[in-house]
Amino acid sequence: MLTADGAPCALALGTRYGSTHLVHMFAHHRALDHLSPGTVLHTLMMRDIIDAKLARRIDYGFGEPRYRQGNKLEERVTAMLVRRTILNLASWRTRRSTAWSAP
Repeated sequence: MLTADGAPCALALGTRYGSTHLVHMFAHHRALDHLSPGTVLHTLMMRDIIDAKLARRIDYGFGEPRYRQGNKLEERVTAMLVRRTILNLASWRTRRSTAWSAP
């Protein structure tokens, strides 16, 4: 839970199963939309999970039910969370430079 002046302004609910953190819900106080409390909470939560090595994977679930999507394309991504070490930074830079090079 994220608080501002002692009052709750954002909440994240989730569970951990093995090395996976399952995110069930994010909620925030609508009056504070201009401060992006949900984004701030998400960023702080990711930092805590990485720093404390609580999970190797974050699962956000399936998103909106299919009946709400209509003819939208289904897009899923995998995000890898890594600590800021020299080896990881070098590996990231190598992957980044090869991803943009022409085949």
